[in-house]
Amino acid sequence: MIAKLIYTDHDTAITDLLAKGVLINTTDLNGNEQNTYSQSTHAVVYIGKIVDTPAVIEDMEVITPATFLDGYHVDVMTDLEIEFDNAITPNNPKHLFA
Repeated sequence: MIAKLIYTDHDTAITDLLAKGVLINTTDLNGNEQNTYSQSTHAVVYIGKIVDTPAVIEDMEVITPATFLDGYHVDVMTDLEIEFDNAITPNNPKHLFA
């Protein structure tokens, strides 16, 4: 399953992906907690903010700042069948799995 997801921010994405079993919380050899893929997860791509309109820059000066689409975007590839209520289907995706 491939899912394109939108969250309010990175922390919300991590919390949801942990709750759904896409990520698992583990401890490394030094005792530090870290989030890793579950056995069923092949990839998680943290796209983040997506530029809607690029900035206009002239002579090293920002004339018009960039604008961004709403939300924090994440793509997931997993063997799990998960119901995401925040899944989206973009017309022009910024990332694709090969």
